[in-house]
Amino acid sequence: MKIITRTIGAPFAAIYVFMLAACGGGGGGSTPPVITPSAALNSSNQTIAAQDVASSAYLPLMGAQTLTGAQTLDEGVLFSLARSQLNRLPNYLAAAKGNSTLTGVVQSQIYSCTYGGTVTASVSDADNNGVVSAGDSVTVAANNCVESEGTLTGALTFGVNNVTGTFGSDSYSGSLTMTFNGFTVSSSEFSAGANGSLTLSVSASGVNRVSTSVATPSLSVSGTYAGVTRSRSLTNYSATSTRTPNSTSGYETSYTLNGTLTSSALASQAISFATPTPFISLSSDDYPSSGVMLISGAANSKLKVTALPGSQVKLELDANGDDVYEGSTTLNWNTLM
Repeated sequence: MKIITRTIGAPFAAIYVFMLAACGGGGGGSTPPVITPSAALNSSNQTIAAQDVASSAYLPLMGAQTLTGAQTLDEGVLFSLARSQLNRLPNYLAAAKGNSTLTGVVQSQIYSCTYGGTVTASVSDADNNGVVSAGDSVTVAANNCVESEGTLTGALTFGVNNVTGTFGSDSYSGSLTMTFNGFTVSSSEFSAGANGSLTLSVSASGVNRVSTSVATPSLSVSGTYAGVTRSRSLTNYSATSTRTPNSTSGYETSYTLNGTLTSSALASQAISFATPTPFISLSSDDYPSSGVMLISGAANSKLKVTALPGSQVKLELDANGDDVYEGSTTLNWNTLM
């Protein structure tokens, strides 16, 4: 296969294109075994469990924002950066088309980053039409690329499974695969990395009418802060995000989250989670105002997380597994940050 490399001097940030959908992608391979919850939930770890699940399970859908509303420099930056690269796919395909008239030729183009370094976008335009369509793939490799979030290394690969309509418009549907290949970001304050793949499906049918689903058999993220490293992995994970117009608040978004989380904050033990009642956030909300998440631990222990109006959340603990919640605590969402 012939590979053509070109250098483009325009600033990396200048080609950013905003889209409606969050990032995603898909992983092939065998399905990992079902992990049985091994961390017993109790009064000493319930807050950690709620915070860890809320942040980890939400990242693949929303990038840097978690269910707790956090906008800090953490592992969420990886997904925010990945989303920005997904949004650039039309630019990468268009530039490759402008530089080639040959179908099946990989076009590698070098883009300058904002504060130094480069990224190389290797584009395979399956039908040579210069737009995002089925069979296209783009690998973006960071070469000490420095952006405001930190220094990027590693690579992201996007594979387009299918697209109907114009990718990223108010009316389209599609499915993509995104793979993190040792993708990392580091600064003087922290470092974070991700490995694994995501499957994304998006359907947009008008302004504020967007449905997104994300799934992965296995995705691992890690971060180091003040010399302390933490690691988390999602297994057999699936999530949905559905945005619809709301007459009083612009729009509302409904979220469902399901899977298993293994976290170093829980002594590298596992807990599972599901949303029997979807979380609902209005566009005017900082936090979900309704919905229920159920976190399950070892020995049938359970923690129910209920979103309340007024930026509050209620935690109910069943530590002995008798299906009776013996403890209840109401907190502000931001205490779970």
